[in-house]
Amino acid sequence: MGTVKVFCVLFMLHLCFFDSGRSGKILVWPMDFSHWINLKVILDELQLRGHEITILVASPSLLLDHTKIPFNVEVLQLPVTKETLMEEINSFIYETSFELPKLSWWYRYLRIAKIEKSFGSALKRICDSAVMNKELLAKLKAAKFDICFADPLSFCGELVAELLNIPFMYTFRFSIGNFYECSFVESWWRSFSIFHSCILSGFLLGTSMSAVMNKELLAKLKAAKFDICFADPLSFCGELVAELLNIPFMYTFRFSIGNFYVYVMYDVMHFYYLFPEWDEYYSNVLDTKYLGRPTTICEIMGKAEMWLIRTYWDFEFPRPYLPNFEFVGGLHCRPAKSLPEELEEFVQSSGKDGVVVFTLGSMVQNLTEEKANMIASALALMPQKVR
Repeated sequence: MGTVKVFCVLFMLHLCFFDSGRSGKILVWPMDFSHWINLKVILDELQLRGHEITILVASPSLLLDHTKIPFNVEVLQLPVTKETLMEEINSFIYETSFELPKLSWWYRYLRIAKIEKSFGSALKRICDSAVMNKELLAKLKAAKFDICFADPLSFCGELVAELLNIPFMYTFRFSIGNFYECSFVESWWRSFSIFHSCILSGFLLGTSMSAVMNKELLAKLKAAKFDICFADPLSFCGELVAELLNIPFMYTFRFSIGNFYVYVMYDVMHFYYLFPEWDEYYSNVLDTKYLGRPTTICEIMGKAEMWLIRTYWDFEFPRPYLPNFEFVGGLHCRPAKSLPEELEEFVQSSGKDGVVVFTLGSMVQNLTEEKANMIASALALMPQKVR
């Protein structure tokens, strides 16, 4: 007992007098809409714990209203109005929702590449307003931030952190086909010559055999008395596992081929069409620091100290994770509050079937009459009340 007390006293002294107990200075490179909604939950908690937070906000932001943000704010002035930004976003939503489904598979990916190119140009406008602003960079360096929170979908947060010589972390995981995450892993494991391990047959075989040779796992699976096994023909040993468990199996071939095709197309599109432009941009910005040595966006992203993965490990498909991938499912959730009176009446009047709350997210603000009627007719078939 005496040893425990001594340890507690020493620990408290450490918190009071050494760095681990002091308030930190956090720089944030946010993204608008749902990304900001999720990130703000984390920032609110950090502020309650005494940390100083500074947000870099682009002047035409929509949800990121710099006059209402309860943190320190540095406004990045852009020659674009909110109205112009909203027009660009509505055009993007319309094209992806209504035009892309009408195209053949080949022209669809050509159009997606064009859309992402346009999206990248908008990101560069914001990035230029920060990295080309020597006065702002000097001010940020003088502030001596401890860490930068970046967004992997909104490039440049990691670039600003690199210019300021501070560590950075990602508080969000999102990319179509998990491309950025795969690139991040690839940049860490370059010495092992692993390129997109998800499509390396040798790696998949080793992973699958580890299940077949695990007697404890097989015993547990047999005890569970499964009825069927869904096997992936692009992987290995799924049918062998089913045979050992003495249960039938079926191939999910069409679904598997579709996923495989999406991964390959997005890899080709990013590596050979989109990323070279960003590699050149990052190399030019970091030219002085790196003494002319070219760099890549994947190299800089690979320096992230941590990725917060906003889901639970047991929801994910089995695959290798780096030690700085932290699963934080539910981190952005808040304790339940009492419903407003109007909504409470709606719920109570729903009967035994309950209610369904339907939302299109933070970006969709209008629908065509055709799509609205289609959604309404589908929801009308449900026994639940819909709001």
